[in-house]
Amino acid sequence: MKGQAAAALAETNYQMASERLVKVEQQVAWCTMYAPRDGTVIYANDTFSDDAGKAVSRPQPGAIVRNRQVVVRLADTSRLNVDVPVTLQVAQSVTTGQSATIRLDAIPGRTVAGHIAEVRVLLEAPPGASEALITVRIEDPSADLKPGMRATVEFDLSQAPQTQK
Repeated sequence: MKGQAAAALAETNYQMASERLVKVEQQVAWCTMYAPRDGTVIYANDTFSDDAGKAVSRPQPGAIVRNRQVVVRLADTSRLNVDVPVTLQVAQSVTTGQSATIRLDAIPGRTVAGHIAEVRVLLEAPPGASEALITVRIEDPSADLKPGMRATVEFDLSQAPQTQK
């Protein structure tokens, strides 16, 4: 009789442990995050904007997060731009589509081809600040290029628009 009771108790313990295991596995599955696309995880600073434009703080390790909460930002490294602050005079001497050469501080001697994607005049630039922003699109970004890298950009002014005199 004692053997049967011990076997029944062992079977009950096994069933309870199996049920707990299923619950723990479900909780682990709920903790797994999937990115909507490939990219590089980035944080610009400790706070960033969520999809609604609201400023949120970066979650700290061990923090509880809710469903659909923005936890990280992914940079799409298949399409990289360089934003170049310039004077109004430089902005007026270039045009969209014009080629540019990009030199990266982190990779000495390496140049990357690009073209001007956008020229924006900053209407409310403070005194002494750049008056325009030129966005240069990198034409064929490679895996070693990362968001936030410092760069120097040269514009091919031989392609510059001709001005009337």
